[in-house]
Amino acid sequence: MKCNTMTNGYSYKAKVVANIGGGIRKDVGSPTYDFVTGTTRRMTNYVMEKGYRAAIKANAGINIKETTATGVWSPDSYQG
Repeated sequence: MKCNTMTNGYSYKAKVVANIGGGIRKDVGSPTYDFVTGTTRRMTNYVMEKGYRAAIKANAGINIKETTATGVWSPDSYQG
């Protein structure tokens, strides 16, 4: 995942979760990563191994009412 921009100098935490469908996400034990503008990270995840499709869960933090982040994410880009 790459964070291109984040408004107001904030950061966010993100992790890969299982996309169950119908807007439901499930934590499958993947690690959480910190992002600020310009950060690029290879995000370890256990979604496919558990039989699910991947999604990203991100949180900008407590008391942040409005912020915008832009970037890119490519699920399961590792070819092993």
